[in-house]
Amino acid sequence: LGDNMTDAASCLKDFVKMLLLLMIAKMLRGQHMLERSKALISWFKVLTETINPHSDNVAAHFKDVTQQIHGHVETALRDNLALADKAMAQMLSDANRRLADKSV
Repeated sequence: LGDNMTDAASCLKDFVKMLLLLMIAKMLRGQHMLERSKALISWFKVLTETINPHSDNVAAHFKDVTQQIHGHVETALRDNLALADKAMAQMLSDANRRLADKSV
């Protein structure tokens, strides 16, 4: 799945994507090896690009969940030592901003 993340994500329902985004954001708060953090951020990026915030079962919860995700991402950027890598931190920040833009 790692090589075909976009293909895999396209098979997921948007509600599942929303839950995965929340779980990945929570996971990023912890300390992980650099490769694990890269993989989590890659999945986070793909899911933010492919989620439809207006789909059934998502629209009613999307704004609240994206606020929770934003808080977890901010904590991760502050506390996760692997995110001292500026490129990884930027990729996560950009994806988080893209997700926030979808909640407007």
